[in-house]
This record gives sequence, C-alpha cells and structure tokens, in this order.
Amino acid sequence: MAVAEAMIIYFCMLSLFANAAITKDNTLFSMGDLNFVAVVIVISMKLQIIEMHNKSIVAGLSVFLSAGAVFLWNIVLAAVYPPISMYKACGGFFNGFGQNPTWWMTLVFIVACVYILEFSVSAFRKAFLPTDTDVFQELERDQAYKEPFEAAAVPGSRQRWEIYI
Repeated sequence: MAVAEAMIIYFCMLSLFANAAITKDNTLFSMGDLNFVAVVIVISMKLQIIEMHNKSIVAGLSVFLSAGAVFLWNIVLAAVYPPISMYKACGGFFNGFGQNPTWWMTLVFIVACVYILEFSVSAFRKAFLPTDTDVFQELERDQAYKEPFEAAAVPGSRQRWEIYI
C-alpha cells in the first residue's frame, strides 16, 4: 500500500503541478514541498483516522497539529531562507507556490486519491478477508453482543464498568 500511495503522490504532483502550463512556480522546492506536505497529511490522517478504531479528540488534535506544523515550517522557511540561494525558498510560500491555486488543488487531489485507494482496499479486505480483529470490532458495535462480552469479562477482571462511566 505504501508504495502505491507514494507513486500516486509523486506522479500526481508530476503530471498535475510540475507539467501544468499555468504553474507560475514549478521549481524543485515547490514540487518537493508539495510531496512533503502531502506525505505528512496522508500519514497523519492514515494513522489517526483510518487505522485507529476508537477515535478521540486527541486523534483529531494530532492530525490538526501535525498538518499545522508542516505549514508553520513552510512559513518559517519562507521567512528565514536567504534570498540568494539555489532554491526559491525565500518567500515561496508567501509569493510563489503558496499563492498558486494549482499547488493547492493538486494537494487536495493527491490526498483525496490516496484516501479513495485506502478506503477501497480497507473495505474490500474487511468484506472478503476479515481478520479476527475486524470481526470483534464489528461485534463490539452491536449492543446484543457487547453486553454478554462485558458481563463475561467483569468477573475475571474483578472490576465494575460503572466505575469508569
């Protein structure tokens, strides 16, 4: 899956952003930054949203902070990078690729494509090749099965569920 997702990220960036006729700033820095931002968002959302069964506010906060940290890093690079260098990083996020709607739409398209692939493969696997974990996660959601499981677990653990509710 990771190789397929990396190929989607790279080749979507290459075909939609780097080779676009309307792109103002298709330098190495802007293309690499697009890949970097897409990878960070994909990994963060995959770990915290797709793979995690019991989601909480902490998972959402983690996704928000990791994506925010990437954009903060872009702002810092654009502000402190020297104007004369091999890469157009100085002001790139403010005046270059950051103002380019093609860059942003390519980022949204890349993330959407990766998640369509991820959800499709996950749905296919859970429908046709479920693991024991998948089966019990589904049974946990059904109240008719959940109560007997909880009742059977209470005597063995010598705790009561009401303590934690």
